[in-house]
Amino acid sequence: MPGVTLSRSALAGALFGVASFFTQTTGVIAAVALLLFLVWEGLSSGKSWRNILGYQLALILAFGVTLGTLGAYFIAQSGLKLLWYCLGTYPYQFVDYGNHRLLARISHLAGWAGLLGPAQYLFVYFVLLVSYPAALWHCLRKPRRPVLRETAQLVLVSLVGLFLLLEIITRVSRLRLYSVSMPAIILLIWAVAHLGRLRHCLTIATWVVVACLAVQQTRSKYRLNPEVLELRAGKTALSAERYEQFSWRMHHTKPGDYLFQISWPNVYFPLDLRSPTFVDWLWINEVTRPEWADLTVRQLEDKQVKYVLCSPWLSWPVDPTHPWQDHLGPFRDYLRSHYTRVHVFLDQDEAWERN
Repeated sequence: MPGVTLSRSALAGALFGVASFFTQTTGVIAAVALLLFLVWEGLSSGKSWRNILGYQLALILAFGVTLGTLGAYFIAQSGLKLLWYCLGTYPYQFVDYGNHRLLARISHLAGWAGLLGPAQYLFVYFVLLVSYPAALWHCLRKPRRPVLRETAQLVLVSLVGLFLLLEIITRVSRLRLYSVSMPAIILLIWAVAHLGRLRHCLTIATWVVVACLAVQQTRSKYRLNPEVLELRAGKTALSAERYEQFSWRMHHTKPGDYLFQISWPNVYFPLDLRSPTFVDWLWINEVTRPEWADLTVRQLEDKQVKYVLCSPWLSWPVDPTHPWQDHLGPFRDYLRSHYTRVHVFLDQDEAWERN
């Protein structure tokens, strides 16, 4: 943003509206950060409150029109009440798997190779926690009137990045952390570029680290995925377990078939298959609501789905301390009465065929 104008504020609002269409909270929280930036930039540049409020109003109106236009079809089809439940109430009350307050869980470390993933995550987390306060302190400790363009850019990036971090800080996962990390990476590169002679040493060290990571990633992918298979979506490298799974599924289905995979949905695109259900997967906790388990059964019956792919955890005993969280009883009963297990894969996943 070279400068603040009504058209640029409106364009930013429209882009935040598009962002909110994909991830509801992200676009909203970033828009709030930009509204605060407009106040700071306007006061620092000696603008009147009338101008500042005009920029903010342009942003808010463009945001609302864009998000409303993109969501109009879904509002018309399902109603505003159901849409709000799916986008607001349901995620807040029930979707908490894989998220941890303030720090994502670090699994068991298997040797030196196992340190790489946690080290990357902790490094990114440290950069996020340090870069935003440091950049804001650098910009605000010696206020200038009028504000310098570079200072305004730093404040803008820092505010947006800080608010994106606050959005996920109480329910952190690696995926959510990495998805909001780019402003901090930009600030890190800016800081390195202003270190004088030390900049060259850090630049060389950074490229060495990048090269080592590239070699390690390439080597591990070739080592862990030695099998090559021509799938319907193209050629891919797979582990021995995945090779067996995809080979079996490809030989027992044809393009366009319905198939239901109750866990991680990785089969549909590469094999040109279709999911018959509203849910993306089923969980033995509150993530899968009772009405969605019943709906899954009805949709499987309506479409007469031939194959269902199950994971071994579907047969795990119910947690005795939280028995009310398991809502998959109707689905299990339907599966056992209408399907027969025909294959057990190397990773203990199961293929069930309709009777």
